[in-house]
Amino acid sequence: RVLEEDAVIAVLLCENSVTLRHGASALAVPPDAVFPCDVGEVDGLHKRDGILDKLHQNILRFIYTYAPGADTYITEE
Repeated sequence: RVLEEDAVIAVLLCENSVTLRHGASALAVPPDAVFPCDVGEVDGLHKRDGILDKLHQNILRFIYTYAPGADTYITEE
């Protein structure tokens, strides 16, 4: 069983790899560090969570755009 949050991290790592190797990726993830914020502070954690939430929404938008019928097998909580 895979948590949706874990899948978002996996996509982020894959997209970073593609971007670093080829200069661009399908989701247009910038080629900076995975989490360019200080996770030792509460503000940094909130910033990281915001970045991951935005990526999650971009992934869903990408899936719904390019995978016909995705709404039949993706359930949102």
